[in-house]
Amino acid sequence: MVKFAEAETFGHILKAGRKIVGLSQAALAELANTTTRNISNLETGKTTPTRVMVKRLAKALDSNAQSYSELMRAGGFAYDSYTDEKAAEYQKDAQLAVDLLLERHSPYPALVLNRRYDIIQVNDSFRRGIEFLLGSVDTELELPLSLFDVLFGMQSFNDIFIELEKTARFLIQRVHREQLNNEFSANLIEEIQEKLPNIPKAWWDFDANYQPSPNLRTDLNIRGEVYETVGVLHSIGSPHDYGGNSTRVILSYPLNDAAKRLFSMWE
Repeated sequence: MVKFAEAETFGHILKAGRKIVGLSQAALAELANTTTRNISNLETGKTTPTRVMVKRLAKALDSNAQSYSELMRAGGFAYDSYTDEKAAEYQKDAQLAVDLLLERHSPYPALVLNRRYDIIQVNDSFRRGIEFLLGSVDTELELPLSLFDVLFGMQSFNDIFIELEKTARFLIQRVHREQLNNEFSANLIEEIQEKLPNIPKAWWDFDANYQPSPNLRTDLNIRGEVYETVGVLHSIGSPHDYGGNSTRVILSYPLNDAAKRLFSMWE
């Protein structure tokens, strides 16, 4: 396990730790699920780290408890074991609720997202929906999987959305607003944009007049049949923000007869 050398700033500590374990900026970025540019900006002080990013970097560097504490302090965060214990306790209860919610929502599709919009859990109806959309019964979802990658990085999905731009703007505008208010989504737009250059640049712009809704209308044209659905987004959290509100559940419902018939097949 790495023990960081004495240094004044977070960037110096991060760079020293990276050098000790022999990682390039690109290698560290891959391990920490971020971009090489973000690592460079963190090391030079151009970017301020979030608590979540510090934890991911510490894990990537295989740091011990003392080094982790040094990274947290240098990043401007205090380690609070009480809060971490409460977070674990709350997350355990929240997970039980999510499991039950997904099970009871069948035969309608449901999925769970973390704060970075990675799909981390789905119900059986969602898996069967993916099989239907892709026309394959051998589809195996390997989670976690970025929701943005699924919707906008796979041509199979691009081709069936009737209003792809509307869906993209719904998600992008939500992320923009979350970046303003919490550390979990900081730099997320930049990271997603770098991975998905095929999305038109204008779609990424922040729109101050956009009014995000918890409901996402999604109409799909699959092999000539139009399926109208709506996804209702629920956030799960606690009054003390013990990590629970980093979990979102999207519950899908049918809006037209074609979608109702399709979903009923999955009972």
